[in-house]
Amino acid sequence: MDTSNSTEHPPKAVLLNAFTTTDPSADLSLTFADLVPAATIPVYINLYFAEMTSLSSSDVRSFRIDMDGKTSDPIVPPYQKVLEFSFADRGVTASSQMALRATADATLPPIISAMEIFTGSSLSNGTAESDAKALTILQLQFKALSDWNGDPCLPANYSWDWVGCSSDPVPRIIALYLAGYGLAGDLPDFSDLSSLQTIDMHNNSITGEILDFLGRLPNLIQLNLADNKLSGAIPSSLTSNNRIELL
Repeated sequence: MDTSNSTEHPPKAVLLNAFTTTDPSADLSLTFADLVPAATIPVYINLYFAEMTSLSSSDVRSFRIDMDGKTSDPIVPPYQKVLEFSFADRGVTASSQMALRATADATLPPIISAMEIFTGSSLSNGTAESDAKALTILQLQFKALSDWNGDPCLPANYSWDWVGCSSDPVPRIIALYLAGYGLAGDLPDFSDLSSLQTIDMHNNSITGEILDFLGRLPNLIQLNLADNKLSGAIPSSLTSNNRIELL
């Protein structure tokens, strides 16, 4: 078992076995009823996946992680190596659910080797809850961001490299510095980041249309989506907004 590519370095012994189901079409589901109280609390979840059996050429193990209706890119566990996936600053309640769901081309069911869940006492002691949840949407959509965990703004000296934070007692996300981060896929709706002033996502492989919500962000003054693979017209919410500088 090779764990050299792991950032969290889980013990090799826990990766030698995996939890799965015999039905390729069945979900692997987790509820949080026994883990968290009824009120929303922040959790940090690390998931570990490893394929310990050599698959035949006709076998496909591919699945997505669905967390309260937000879905990840396909997960394909590597053979005798570990793949990590993290949810950072995710607010959950006792009714929250997570499921591993096989993709349409899968012939084998999902597996999971290990999981860690860390809980905090209150999201109010860190970055604004709505902002933390919106960053999770970006992390689910763009695999290049999935390894970032912990509070994105606090402590200030250890804030995430790709976010800019306000100096408020409860920090707000005021900038996304994602130029050249290897982002691939369509832009998700992260309109809950209502304090954003700067969005720099140039020099990536973002596809799809430029979403209308960008022009309606109340504090946005600079938007750079150059050098991507976007299609369609620029929405009128941007072209008619003199406050926003388009780069």
